[in-house]
Amino acid sequence: MAYPGYGERDSRGGGAARRAADRGAEERPRDGGAAGANLGDREDASLLGTQGVDVRLFLFGLLGGMFAWAAHFGASYVLVALGCTTGWGGTEPAVWGLTLLFGGVAAAAGWVAYRAWRRVNPEHDWDRALSEPRGWQGFLGMTGILLSATSVLAIVLEALSMPFLPLCQ
Repeated sequence: MAYPGYGERDSRGGGAARRAADRGAEERPRDGGAAGANLGDREDASLLGTQGVDVRLFLFGLLGGMFAWAAHFGASYVLVALGCTTGWGGTEPAVWGLTLLFGGVAAAAGWVAYRAWRRVNPEHDWDRALSEPRGWQGFLGMTGILLSATSVLAIVLEALSMPFLPLCQ
């Protein structure tokens, strides 16, 4: 059903409705799933550039490093505060353990972002990647790589203050 004045380039409607009418209703493959996951047909998926993309992995590659940095910062802050108020002697090794854990998560997010970027740009040289990202997937993949690298650096720098500064004073 076409709404008056919206997408009426010809009698069949515009955009996806016209493509569906061109192919015929019997040829249109439909996918089931949650709201937003049904793109309508494979042609729409290829037009949007979402074919072969696992959104959960893509989001982990993009934002996982930053969430790991925030979680490390908050958890180490709480752990040091509790360790200092209770006099627990295992605070420093616990913070080093948190650093390894969340640094590993941030590095894994960077690896996932790198793999997503490589899947989109298999022949793209690394030295040209910052100046010429290809499409939104390439741009977000490169952004995920850079955010994850920044997160790993920040997590390591947070932990490197422990040998130089006393925890409880």
